[in-house]
Amino acid sequence: MPDTLSRRPPRRFWGWGQADAALDSREQSNLRFMLDQLGAVQGEAAPPRVEDFALRAPRISPPAALAAMFSSAATGPAQPQLRQELR
Repeated sequence: MPDTLSRRPPRRFWGWGQADAALDSREQSNLRFMLDQLGAVQGEAAPPRVEDFALRAPRISPPAALAAMFSSAATGPAQPQLRQELR
């Protein structure tokens, strides 16, 4: 059974793009240039792992008729796609 009911590809932890996509060298160069112009400190940081967070157990449970649509599995980044698909 999958960790999420979403049929969309997983998103990156940082909130933009898909987890399996990366910036090409030109995009990386442009980004570095813009950050330099802003005086930003640059560096790469690995996204945190699910194990890095201590989440409490869910406080409520969905009704039985809706239970198949929800999961309490710690799957990493929030998957807002599921909420959008259910609308």
